[in-house]
Amino acid sequence: MVAGTSWAVLALALPRRHDIVGALAMLALLGFLAGGREPVLFACMFIAVALLELYGTYMGTWEWAPAWPGVNVPMGNPPTGAAAGYVAFDALALRLGPCLERIAAQKPWVSTKSTTSASLPSAIEMQVSAQP
Repeated sequence: MVAGTSWAVLALALPRRHDIVGALAMLALLGFLAGGREPVLFACMFIAVALLELYGTYMGTWEWAPAWPGVNVPMGNPPTGAAAGYVAFDALALRLGPCLERIAAQKPWVSTKSTTSASLPSAIEMQVSAQP
């Protein structure tokens, strides 16, 4: 996370497109890492998303807006803390998933049964049953 924090500080100080949004998001990410239940997962997500963002913007596949829409706060391309958004979504899903499942279980019209790999025939079972 030292690398991510250094990236955020440099993105504030050096470029002509200052990355205030990225720096704020990086602070949030550091909070997730310090107080979260899954810091290793979040750190790995940061690395994966940061590499993807850097590659995608470098190749010209996408480009981030120069400012956060509606509030005109400048951000980089990509914002240094873009990965924090993905971490926040996943942290929210990990937190809300069990709650939503409990709520759905109380509603008779909502099916909480999912098809898992345990209920599907494996490739080996399908090959064995297909042989004469």
